[in-house]
Amino acid sequence: MYFITNHDENSWNGTEFERLGDGVEAFFVLSATVPGMPLVYSGQEAALSKRLEFFEKDPIDWNNYPMKDFYSTLLQFRKNTPALYNGQWGGTWERIPTSAGDRVFAFMREKDRSRVLVILNLSGEAADLTLSGNRHTGNYTKLFEGSEQRIKRNHSESLPAWGYSVYYR
Repeated sequence: MYFITNHDENSWNGTEFERLGDGVEAFFVLSATVPGMPLVYSGQEAALSKRLEFFEKDPIDWNNYPMKDFYSTLLQFRKNTPALYNGQWGGTWERIPTSAGDRVFAFMREKDRSRVLVILNLSGEAADLTLSGNRHTGNYTKLFEGSEQRIKRNHSESLPAWGYSVYYR
């Protein structure tokens, strides 16, 4: 199980915003697309920005959900995409080298006719990158935007600090 926060992390080490800053979304995209099960902890969809008391009742303000669409889109996508299923039912993953070095992590998961390409800028600086190889080529839809895109050999794109692209077919 992968997570960006939980009760221990929140209480003792800080909220996901304290620990990950502007990287919160990018790191959850990573935890929701690698093999395994993502954990959504109480308050994430409400963008909880306070540390919860560990041994006391500490209610969460459930009046606003600024992160709801982000989590709903990603978790529905995971549920409906065979490449992202768990265990033997999902696709294995393959890292795709990029010209941006360790700042950008790119990988692909594929199962039968389902393929997901994930590109994550895991740094606080904008990154221009080119994907190496050609295993990732093809026609895709870009998650969160719905736009169609042809990804070719040596695909290049620019990602803002902590930016990400999730493509599927």
